[in-house]
Amino acid sequence: MTISKDILTTLKAYHFDNPEATWDALRERLIDIAESCLTMAHGDSSLVAYEMINDEHHEALREASAKMPLSINQQRAVGKALEIVEAAQERLKGRPGKLVGIVEDLKAEVCSTSVALSPSLSVLPSEPLTFKALSALYLDEHKEHAGEGTHRDVKSSCKTIAEILGDLDLKTHTREDMKNLRAKLLEDRKPLTVAKI
Repeated sequence: MTISKDILTTLKAYHFDNPEATWDALRERLIDIAESCLTMAHGDSSLVAYEMINDEHHEALREASAKMPLSINQQRAVGKALEIVEAAQERLKGRPGKLVGIVEDLKAEVCSTSVALSPSLSVLPSEPLTFKALSALYLDEHKEHAGEGTHRDVKSSCKTIAEILGDLDLKTHTREDMKNLRAKLLEDRKPLTVAKI
């Protein structure tokens, strides 16, 4: 069985050429690809070019799934990539809804790690979740929906809280930590200002 160079090149472009790749790593790449397809600006000539490129990628991905010995994670990623390519074609026609939905679903999956998929996660050391990191995700997610003034105010409040909480892991914080935060905020602010933060 011969696997065409086009298939191998496409798999490499999507980072699907590593059978040891984890679903998390593949999903991150899928998010990058989907966001790029969603946000890229096009002129008339690039619209036509990208329709052709997407068709070629779709064909190569389908053939890879059918002909190659891909791992479960690779097959899952190829399936999602096919959805992205199909939705990207819709976006090129001015219909971005499906692509937006795919990006949101992939990002939501990052936030909701399923213990059912891997019961051993509870014994693995996990990265601390700081307020700074969490607020950055929140701000990025809501920047399009909030007005400029609101976004600026929320960003300022988040920065203030992040400076006080520092490296505190929010996954293990206590009520006492929150009381200390409030007390620190009240040191040089009026209660009404603290309530707004």
